[in-house]
Amino acid sequence: MFIYEKKLEFPVRITKTDPNLASLILTQFGGANCNSVYMIILIIRLRKSLGVLVIKIQHHTFLALASLKIQLCSSLFPL
Repeated sequence: MFIYEKKLEFPVRITKTDPNLASLILTQFGGANCNSVYMIILIIRLRKSLGVLVIKIQHHTFLALASLKIQLCSSLFPL
């Protein structure tokens, strides 16, 4: 048997919640046949690498950039 502890890999501090962005990410990358954890990690890394620029662009542009990065990473490092 094992004990499941729900912890994040990296510490997260949310100062301002955005339920619209959260629901948009879940609808775009969620689903039964989707590796959503892998995609969300890529989105977080993309957001950190672009910095403040991501905050200033629209949600659909952010999702397009995230999906491009996902396609690139999945072609280079297949699961």
